[in-house]
Amino acid sequence: MVATFVRLLAASLLALPAIVSAVPSPTTTALTNPLGLSLNDISYALEPPAPIHSPETNAQRLKRGLPPKPPVRRTNRALQPRASPPPLPVAPTGYIKVVSSSQTGYVSARANSFGEYGYTANLDEALKVTLLNTAGSPFDVVALNGIAEFPTLGFIKGFASTNSDLHTGSHNYAYLGGVTPTPPGSPALVLPNSFSSASGVPEGVESAVWSLGTDGQLKPSWVNTDGGKPPIWIMYVDGAAAYAISGDPPAFGNAFGDYAISTFWFESI
Repeated sequence: MVATFVRLLAASLLALPAIVSAVPSPTTTALTNPLGLSLNDISYALEPPAPIHSPETNAQRLKRGLPPKPPVRRTNRALQPRASPPPLPVAPTGYIKVVSSSQTGYVSARANSFGEYGYTANLDEALKVTLLNTAGSPFDVVALNGIAEFPTLGFIKGFASTNSDLHTGSHNYAYLGGVTPTPPGSPALVLPNSFSSASGVPEGVESAVWSLGTDGQLKPSWVNTDGGKPPIWIMYVDGAAAYAISGDPPAFGNAFGDYAISTFWFESI
């Protein structure tokens, strides 16, 4: 009787590894940025001070090979009124406010180590931007205190994307970073950008992708290789601590992990 029990116990212990190994392992997700690279440093711009205009002296003009200024003729005659020229349009300057279900803050002036912009809760750490030619759409956005080498703000094809097209059913994505300017309506062009500068991996970029709603919402777009503009969503990607766009956030999440749908708003100063 005892021998029979011992044999049954031994058989059950031998079967235990097979039972344990049959338990499915947790779902794993891929990485959106490469591993094992020696990354280059990223330098940042200091916001330039407002220019101070001072009249040029005759000595300075002669040094530049210019003739001296004509003498000022003083007269008592009444000056005739002249029409003032119309003021030059001022490009809107401000910050990119971020709103999601989990956070409200700003796009940060400091990128991650791959040159991709992320989040900050503090206004004094926010990216300061200027919107160019908002009369036309889409337009470019330029950062004043961001990545020095690439002040134009745009999107960079994701390292793990299969191609540069964003659409339903695809996990493809593009990160927010500093890019070389591209023409409006152009699909992604492989040009220098902050990710490639940091990693050494060339990727396509788009810059003239922004539009400003009457409510202040700053909306990006993306041009696929066929010239089409797919519906896209802005996401905060937890694993990279950076913002990206996608044509199918759930497909992105299945492949790469957690994200939060976000919206951008222009906060003028």
